[in-house]
Amino acid sequence: MKDSMAVMNDSAAVAQLDAATGHTARRALRGLFHGLHAALQALFVERPLAVRRRRTAVQRRLLLGLELVSKLEEHLLYPALADAEPGWDSVIQQAAQELELLRDVALLATRTTAVNRDVTLSVLEGLATLHFAHVDELLRRPGADGVPWSQLEREVRGLLGRWHAEVQRSGEIEDEDRDPVGLPPRR
Repeated sequence: MKDSMAVMNDSAAVAQLDAATGHTARRALRGLFHGLHAALQALFVERPLAVRRRRTAVQRRLLLGLELVSKLEEHLLYPALADAEPGWDSVIQQAAQELELLRDVALLATRTTAVNRDVTLSVLEGLATLHFAHVDELLRRPGADGVPWSQLEREVRGLLGRWHAEVQRSGEIEDEDRDPVGLPPRR
């Protein structure tokens, strides 16, 4: 009887530790996304103030950053949430649709005239602000206890590190549609 009580206490302690670790990892992941979103918002503010080549460089960093965040959400965050919380499908689908709209407007910004680019980037900024708030709501939403938050946080940080190296090396991140996450980089 004494041994079974010790096992139950150990199980409860492990469950509490798992819950605390998951809560901490969830908070850290939320902070990571918040930091990425804040950095992109700063680029939206910086771009109109920059001149010529600097403006082009800021715009390029902004669009690359949006693509990076989009890939993190699409390839890691949404699948993890959908697996853990099937009842969240409509909310996750809405976030994915917002993401697709962001990508379409970002693409339009690269294919339009300089005058229209300013307007397009203003629209993109507004959409991004709304989407970032929606992602934060998803990460704060009660539930999702089945999400392996610690693993998800490690995967997000791992991809950020990998992509940082790719940007340093080639100036862009690898096309994940041609080279899906988890597969060795194609040459």
